[in-house]
Amino acid sequence: MSPTGQQFAVGYMSGSVRLFDPRSRKLLLTKELSRTSALMALAFSPNGTELAGGTYGNTINVWNIQSKKSGVKLSGHDAAVVCVAYSPCSGWITSGSEDYTVRLWLRQSSDEAIEGSWSCMSMVNGFLNTVHNVAWTPIVPMEFVTGCEDG
Repeated sequence: MSPTGQQFAVGYMSGSVRLFDPRSRKLLLTKELSRTSALMALAFSPNGTELAGGTYGNTINVWNIQSKKSGVKLSGHDAAVVCVAYSPCSGWITSGSEDYTVRLWLRQSSDEAIEGSWSCMSMVNGFLNTVHNVAWTPIVPMEFVTGCEDG
C-alpha cells in the first residue's frame, strides 16, 4: 500500500508489477519492472512517487511512478534480493538478500525525478542466513532493523 493510500502494488513472478486503486479495485497501471527476473519484494517511497522492487536476479529496480519511466537497476548483491525499504527521508534504500547481507543505497541527488542516481554506500555482513526483512525506524535517523534466519 502506498503511503497516501491511493494505490497498492502487486509484484509477479514474471517481473511485472500492477498498481491498483484500493477503493475501486481497478487496475491503474501495469509495468514490467524486471524483464529478466521475478519480483521478490516491493516498497513505496515515503511520498509514494517511487517503487523499489527486489528481484530474484540479485538487483533492485527503482521506478518513478509519476514519470512512468523505466527507472534504474541497482546491482551489487550476489543472490536474490528478498526485502527492500526506503528510509523515512527517501534518501536511502536498504536491501536484504539471500547472500546474507544488507546493503545501504544512497540517493546521489535530492531530485527523485533524476534516474540512475543511487550508489551502494555500505554493506552489512555477518548474518548467518538470508535477511528476510529490513525496516527503518521512524524517529531515529539512520537506524534500521533486520529480520533473518539466524535463529
